[in-house]
Amino acid sequence: MVPLAIAVPLGLGLLTAGDEAADSLWRNGTIYTVDGRFSHAGALAVRGGRILAVGPSEELEKLRGPATRVHDLEGRCVTPGPIDCHVHMS
Repeated sequence: MVPLAIAVPLGLGLLTAGDEAADSLWRNGTIYTVDGRFSHAGALAVRGGRILAVGPSEELEKLRGPATRVHDLEGRCVTPGPIDCHVHMS
């Protein structure tokens, strides 16, 4: 499987009732948040090019609206990006 790289900002939480639905929902994967606890979640929701929430797939389903594009990650990993890979020459 090819990993999917998406930038995941820190400190995300679920939206409250009354907020608009997500444009896209990425679920059934492993989302690495790279927060202070190096936690991970099963899904993330995006609206307007920004991440709305990261959490369990079941909980983020409430952010799904009639026009939400749903992407099944099929167990793939989502990591923060862009990832900087470089070498310091001695």
